[in-house]
Amino acid sequence: MFDVKTLMFFMALSALLMAGVITLADQGRAPQRSLSGLQLWTLSLLVQAAGWFVLVASNSLIPAGFAGPLALGCVSLCWSLRLQALDRCAGRDGMHWRAPVLVGVSVGISLLSPASEWLVGLHSLLYGLLACACARQVRRLPDHGHVTAQSIMALALLLLGGVLIARSAELLLARALWRQVEIWRTVLEQASFLSGYASTIIVTIGLVLLARAGHEEHLQRLAGTDALTGLLNRRSFLSRAGQALRPQTPAAVLMLDLDHFKIINDSFGHPVGDAVLRTVSATLASGLRREDLLARFGGEEFAALLPQTGARTALTIGERLRTAVAAQHAGAELGGRRCTISIGIAAGSGDLPIDVLITEADRALYTAKREGRNRCVLVEVPALVDGEPPQVPEPGKISSQAARLP
Repeated sequence: MFDVKTLMFFMALSALLMAGVITLADQGRAPQRSLSGLQLWTLSLLVQAAGWFVLVASNSLIPAGFAGPLALGCVSLCWSLRLQALDRCAGRDGMHWRAPVLVGVSVGISLLSPASEWLVGLHSLLYGLLACACARQVRRLPDHGHVTAQSIMALALLLLGGVLIARSAELLLARALWRQVEIWRTVLEQASFLSGYASTIIVTIGLVLLARAGHEEHLQRLAGTDALTGLLNRRSFLSRAGQALRPQTPAAVLMLDLDHFKIINDSFGHPVGDAVLRTVSATLASGLRREDLLARFGGEEFAALLPQTGARTALTIGERLRTAVAAQHAGAELGGRRCTISIGIAAGSGDLPIDVLITEADRALYTAKREGRNRCVLVEVPALVDGEPPQVPEPGKISSQAARLP
């Protein structure tokens, strides 16, 4: 069997090494106002290493009566930081009271349980329960496509919790319920060290993996999102639209354009124009269904894809969006001027290429502009003939008459 102090020293060095690895892996990230989950986990490793070094140095460099409570307080603080780190990784932030409570409980146990068996047994029970709580928190983390890694992390923590609780039971109940078996105690002691070491490595590697996957997903979302409005950008819309179209099912594309937006920018300034774009985007998004796609195509132009939607329903949705924008955007910041949109709608089949539907919706939009703005124009696009794009006649106006701009 291994010497206990050798195991402690080895675990302390390993914790320092893993903290260094996480620090290197987390470099290059944008600075944050508060510590990230990975940074809190790194801090927990440093505190854990300090606790192990204190125990290694007890009797030789640090008096045993002081080293015990200090080391156990460090380990309790380490577990509190781990729970806080997992909360932060899951997007939650709370339970700041855990650190002082756990450290206080640990020091209290140390002072009230001078007997070594009771001291170690109660702390083993406390740490075993905390390990199970961490396993529960791991299961709540976003998996970012790494479900297996997340499951392994949770199992490693549950194994550690089980070993620590078993060790606690042996230390606290052995004399009362059965005769003490020295070999069993030694096995549980070293199993707790080894399972703690293994779980720390597994969870540390898993957190780094999940953090990198989450960061990559975030970058992909940024690459496909319009920075001003938070909607999809043109490239992302075209990519998703091609996947959303289904053969032999109806589909419709709406091209939407703010009327006289240049006048708004020139008269009231670009900050007001940006505010109008953000508010219009929110209005359009709230008026669409969950399965619909909405994007800012550029400037003051938007596009929406309505999968599995026929011409009549598409026109109804278009009119709803038009009236919602006209009703919402009348305020002092525009000098009482109403903000309206013109909408071109192309309704056809999911067999049609997305660029065909967009082209025909654009033609309908230009017709809406020519006929007075603040209106919807619908064109029904025929199906492909021998794989060739259809010949579409000039769009006809199908909308209610709208009030002109003042």
